[in-house]
Amino acid sequence: MARIIILSTCDEWKSYASFQLYGTWRSSKSGLQRLYKTIIEGIKNGTFAYEDESMSRVEQILTFKEDEKRECATTFLRDLQDKLIYGHL
Repeated sequence: MARIIILSTCDEWKSYASFQLYGTWRSSKSGLQRLYKTIIEGIKNGTFAYEDESMSRVEQILTFKEDEKRECATTFLRDLQDKLIYGHL
């Protein structure tokens, strides 16, 4: 059964009032690849941050890609919710 993944932008504290729809993707392999590509673009342009804002954007992207390769998709998506700053799945 395919699921829909919703990505929203939000403030650092993920307060409910700050959520704004950023996009939706299917949980298929190709859908997840498009989601990851969108998040990387968001990190590049400053919409999102990954894990630690004090790291450079290049370091954040490298860490994101390493985590993606190391973990299975389900685990990565679960961890992504905690590590993604200014965004929520």
